[in-house]
Amino acid sequence: MLTSKLQRDIVISRGGGDGAEDEPSSSLGKPKTIHPPIESHWHFPVPQERKMPSSSMSNLGFKKFRQSFKKLGGSSSKSMKMVLAGVRDPKDQKIVETFRELLFLEGQLPPQHQDYHTLLRFLRMRDFDLAKAKEAFLTYLKWREDYKVDAIPKEFKFEEYESVKKCYPHGFHGVDRYGRPVYIERIGMVDLNKLLQVTTLERFTRYHVSEQEKTLNVRYPTCSIAAKKHVASTTSILDVHGVGLVNFSKPARYLFMEIQKIDSNYYPETLNRLFIVNAGSGFKMLWKAVKAFLDARTLAKIQVLGYNYQSDLLEVIDQSNLPTFLGGSCTCSDYGGCLLSDKGPWNNPEITNVLQAISAGNEVNGNEEYGNDASEEAAVQNRKIQALEAALRDAKKKIEALEAALEDTKNVLKELVQHVEDLRSTSWEVHPISTKAPMSTGELLSIEPLELKFSFELKKQISCSLQLSNKTDSYVAFKVKTTNPKKYCVRPNTGIVLPRSTCDVIVTMQAQKEAPPDMQCKDKFLLQSVKTNDGATPKDITPEAFNKEAGHVVEECKLRVVYVAPPQPPSPVPEGSEEGSSPRATVTENGNLGAEFSNATKGLSEQLETPERSVEARALIAKLAEEKLNALQTNNRLRQELELLRNQGGKSSGGVSIIVVIVIGLLGLLLGYLMKKS
Repeated sequence: MLTSKLQRDIVISRGGGDGAEDEPSSSLGKPKTIHPPIESHWHFPVPQERKMPSSSMSNLGFKKFRQSFKKLGGSSSKSMKMVLAGVRDPKDQKIVETFRELLFLEGQLPPQHQDYHTLLRFLRMRDFDLAKAKEAFLTYLKWREDYKVDAIPKEFKFEEYESVKKCYPHGFHGVDRYGRPVYIERIGMVDLNKLLQVTTLERFTRYHVSEQEKTLNVRYPTCSIAAKKHVASTTSILDVHGVGLVNFSKPARYLFMEIQKIDSNYYPETLNRLFIVNAGSGFKMLWKAVKAFLDARTLAKIQVLGYNYQSDLLEVIDQSNLPTFLGGSCTCSDYGGCLLSDKGPWNNPEITNVLQAISAGNEVNGNEEYGNDASEEAAVQNRKIQALEAALRDAKKKIEALEAALEDTKNVLKELVQHVEDLRSTSWEVHPISTKAPMSTGELLSIEPLELKFSFELKKQISCSLQLSNKTDSYVAFKVKTTNPKKYCVRPNTGIVLPRSTCDVIVTMQAQKEAPPDMQCKDKFLLQSVKTNDGATPKDITPEAFNKEAGHVVEECKLRVVYVAPPQPPSPVPEGSEEGSSPRATVTENGNLGAEFSNATKGLSEQLETPERSVEARALIAKLAEEKLNALQTNNRLRQELELLRNQGGKSSGGVSIIVVIVIGLLGLLLGYLMKKS
């Protein structure tokens, strides 16, 4: 089992009782931080009987505990507390509390694993990096749950214990001069074939976990009581006599890696020193390959010795606690050998009774240690409450800021709605509609008119307009197609119609050099419409949106083109002309009207020519353009009337008699009267 400790993080002593401090001996670069010995972690074993003892029995048990503790050299409950709890470094204690609060606030701190020493071991394991320590700690909790570690002491029985010991010599034997338990393995004598005959790798791994739990919960606390100082790590000896590459078969490598993973990830910071003895030439070759995978912290606690190792071991371990095969004086003949005896304070009845009495006393009497722990727990809870209150205050401030931003957004939306309403009202005021042409009544858009009527004139561009009305509460995208795209210009040919609003489309026919036969036109237009996402803009429209094969519901409306003959010249006598009016003045005023509309349309277009101009603004421009077209047509008609009047004036000056003039005037008045009546 100790082979796994070669990969484990090792710590350097900071005057921990056994003397000198070791320095890193690695040449792998800058050494990592070397922590002092932890000597700070173990739990009281849970009493087998959980029933509350009577008052007399409780007092008797505590009295027996005090007597046993005095025999062991104890003097007071205060000194006992210091022995059991160990001295806590203020810096370590501060970061442990921070780590505990972090886990608590995230709901990842089970009560049975929140003690100071457990958290400290995982912090030291990751050089006090809170994020990495948290990840390692949560992995440890998940492994305990999956592996059912808490049930192993009760449910797992390793009946092949003695048979395993014979083919795999290992075990705890005594303590070092500081009081730490001593663990020994003789891996050169391991017979892996026999080991696999008496047990399985899975059962041996579970046995290893049970021994680790016993070391934490029983061996360390009993050694602390015996040594009268806190003990929380192990001194180990690895006898590699006869070890070479042949010893590392495939099953051996699997067992080594499995135990190494468990010890490194789930039982960190429990090894104090490791002595490798009887290292011959075969092992030294293997060691050169192994140490390349070890960091400076690990190598700092490993001492590789040859065959003359006794003096080094005796400096750390008393001769009475060393077996004879390691240069000591102990044989444990009564147990069949030192590695079968499990010799140590954990098998001393007086010490184990003291440990049981401490556990019972803590549970029944609520002694000073538990009282202080309760006070400490209360302080931690207060800090947690304060941290939660601060977090709630921050959340409240963020909510208030969001509410203010939401109110601002609502105000902006109200202004935009008002602006749209103003544009709509302005549009209707400028361009009232007196009559309505036939229109399409589709489910998405109403289209008016259904015919594109062009007042045909040679060598002149002619325009007409369509009005699209959105009847839905959704954004509707449209697209206009024609069978003769070179002849017509459509603006806009694609766009968005907002919910319950309208949009005008201007269709301009290019100047034609010849008139079509019988004024008939075979050109057709197709207007497609489809619902789109709310908030979409014309830039978001793609040809794919109008693809029926893609599953889109596309509404289509076909429009035909109709040519209309230009207006005929009016009658010689202007109808409805007021007395005293000047035809020349009328022509001038109407001529300026077209220029005024042109300038107004151009100026409005320049002001609104931005990527984000509204659909309502474009509709207003379209209506102004239509008015411009009507004004120009009126201007042309007036020009024709003027020319006609001039021609008539020239003919009348040729010497016609006064009678003829009077007759013609009377006939004109009569004709005008009849036309008005009709």
